[in-house]
Amino acid sequence: MTTQVAQRQDIYSRITDKVIAGLQDKGLKWFKPWTDGSGSINPINHVSGKPYRGINIMLLSAAMHDGEYTHNEWCTYKQAAAKGGQVRKGEKSTQIIFWVVSFYHRDTQKWYSEAQLKKAKIKRSECDERWTIRGYNVFNIAQCDGLTPRTTAPVEAPKGKIEQPRLTYEGMPEVKWGGNRACYRPSRDIIEMPNCDQFKSNEACAMTLYHEMIHSTGAEHRLNRKGVTDFDGFGSDRYAQEELVAEIGAQFLMALTSAEAPEQSQAYINGWVKQLTDHPKMVVFAAQQATQATEYIIK
Repeated sequence: MTTQVAQRQDIYSRITDKVIAGLQDKGLKWFKPWTDGSGSINPINHVSGKPYRGINIMLLSAAMHDGEYTHNEWCTYKQAAAKGGQVRKGEKSTQIIFWVVSFYHRDTQKWYSEAQLKKAKIKRSECDERWTIRGYNVFNIAQCDGLTPRTTAPVEAPKGKIEQPRLTYEGMPEVKWGGNRACYRPSRDIIEMPNCDQFKSNEACAMTLYHEMIHSTGAEHRLNRKGVTDFDGFGSDRYAQEELVAEIGAQFLMALTSAEAPEQSQAYINGWVKQLTDHPKMVVFAAQQATQATEYIIK
């Protein structure tokens, strides 16, 4: 095993261990992101203003709650210094991830970074691409001296129709109410739901509906997610990952609609702990897909 492969596996393992610890402490509510009350769930980079996505939303949200920070803005040690700030002594960083693309040139049989590729005047079409995961450490601006929050324009409210417990999006499948089970049927592109009065609460009804809505975004004519379009059986790894996508996405939608997610049974939570223990990469990819699904609905 190469050093780079070992480092990537270590990052996956550390992230998964953090998620598992969160699940054991807070259940599936660990997936619920920190919200600023304006309809935004995304932490942002203090320097660029760009939002973090995927698993980074949850990692930084957990740090927001633990640190009781009031501004969801983050930067690296060097970025803080470049802006005239200083991370205070003793402050602990939060590790997040980013993806880096490398290019394998078939003629020279060498790997290149994007900058090296341009310098060598090699065309991307002559290469095979590989995306790899890397970790880096960030600090909340509350952990720094000399930094002030960015001045940002007010975040627009989501354009989807928010009416608890129903959230709709343009082109979503028909919801057929009154059945005896909740599911999304890709072959007919419909969502089946029991009536809301069959649930213990409106929140439980909403959480279930949002779960199925996230599934529906995976249809071939929407985001074309393999867990939906190429179903390979209950209990398979692909099925488990798609279920995790729906769970995370539903928590995102609950946060965006200011709804409190219902408690889940410990047995259900333990099932996810085992899945993630057996498949340490699953939560990283599921969070990325859940972010895409949420953005598809709230756009």
